[in-house]
Amino acid sequence: MSAASAIQGQCLCGAVQYELRGPFRLIFNCHCRFCRVAHGASFTTVAIVAAKDFTWTQGSAARYVTPHGSARHFCGTCSAPLCNTPVEDGIVCIVMASLEVAAQRPPWFHANTEARAAWIGLEDGLPSFPAFPSPEEIGEIVAAQRSR
Repeated sequence: MSAASAIQGQCLCGAVQYELRGPFRLIFNCHCRFCRVAHGASFTTVAIVAAKDFTWTQGSAARYVTPHGSARHFCGTCSAPLCNTPVEDGIVCIVMASLEVAAQRPPWFHANTEARAAWIGLEDGLPSFPAFPSPEEIGEIVAAQRSR
């Protein structure tokens, strides 16, 4: 992705904004209870990107450090979730809905489905994993996406 094709993201009220200048590494629907409660939704679509490709461009996000040690970043004014930074250095997990609409992409798989809401079916044909997929499974998912 070149500087000319940077992707913009922001909270609901526009007070906090960011820019992404690199590719999505993974895109998935997370069904874990923590994501469901933090986002007030049945699941959250997340895009993993390299931390070096992510920059805050306006405002300052509030943050909550979870018991697991990851930080959830959100707007302190409108409370819209923007991203989280896991304990693992080098990545940012962007909330897909915070990206400009034209940049939003569909998920590649479902993760943590053992914790999904009881009323959510998984009949969309995407790969589904009870927990987070193994590195081998992720490799297969990424290879399948590249062949499309």
